[in-house]
Amino acid sequence: MLFVNRQKMKNISLLLGAGFSVNVGYPTAAALNKKIMELKETEFCITSAGIFCLLKDGDQDQWSSGDYLLAKYFLVALKQFYFDKNSNFDYEQYFDYFYGLENNKVTDSKFDAFADGFRKEHLTTRENNQLLHTHRLMFNQVVSAFLVDGDGNKFYDPIHHGKPTFHGYTGFLYCMES
Repeated sequence: MLFVNRQKMKNISLLLGAGFSVNVGYPTAAALNKKIMELKETEFCITSAGIFCLLKDGDQDQWSSGDYLLAKYFLVALKQFYFDKNSNFDYEQYFDYFYGLENNKVTDSKFDAFADGFRKEHLTTRENNQLLHTHRLMFNQVVSAFLVDGDGNKFYDPIHHGKPTFHGYTGFLYCMES
């Protein structure tokens, strides 16, 4: 049972479980994991402003040098390293793993060896925490890029119908209202 003090309440945010919006085309957790895992370096770029962008077929990455190219390579390499190590990919567990590494809550000598090899291959002196910090910023954008409905919409114009009449959600919204 949920009790709400309306005097103190200004905004409420609800995080609904995966699958709640499948009927409007949002990906399930399994579909999101698959999209992230299958993302290839030829399918996206990271701009010089640090913005993750999916490329359309035939588009070329215009940012082919610099720190964000390094971030792009690290994004692809780290998720593959994690997948190879764990034999599956779950974006939430993956986030916990690399966030834990970044904040010294997780220790992994295999990661340290991976990072050393990455630095050597890409001729960089970036420390693990620098690579992981940038990776976290990029990974959040990757997840956001794939959280779109069946029409490719991520955001909707605000509307008001007087009562909840959103296809597929009316029952839930009436329950929340009461």
